[in-house]
Amino acid sequence: MFNSLDEASVVLRAHLILEEFLNIWCGRLTGTDDLFAGTFVPFKTKLVVARNLGMASEYVEILEKVNEVRNRYSHRRKYVLEQSTLDGLKNKVNALPSDPPCFRASSTTSSRRERINSAGRKRFGTSGQPQTSRRESSWSSSSWS
Repeated sequence: MFNSLDEASVVLRAHLILEEFLNIWCGRLTGTDDLFAGTFVPFKTKLVVARNLGMASEYVEILEKVNEVRNRYSHRRKYVLEQSTLDGLKNKVNALPSDPPCFRASSTTSSRRERINSAGRKRFGTSGQPQTSRRESSWSSSSWS
């Protein structure tokens, strides 16, 4: 199926690459070096954040499926990826629009991007006020609610 002796290694490596993509995508969109620094954030949570920041549902759906396949390899000792699952994933990737990449068009996404860009790439809390990065402050976890 893959040009590798170990399918699980290929899936796990791809998952790591896609997780780093989510880290970079969310960080760039919010103007932070590492939005998820300081604590363990599961892939699924990063995906929810990306969706809330405006990632198009087609991309989120594909990343969710990759995460599902990765979890099956990680938690089922003798899991074998079915060709139909791989073909379905390949068809979804091939059907992705090429322009604009990753963004869904919505007024909410546009206003978020405008707030982020107008603040000189600062992060915003729930109040809409600019906040410093975690590395520059001593926020408690309750300040994220």
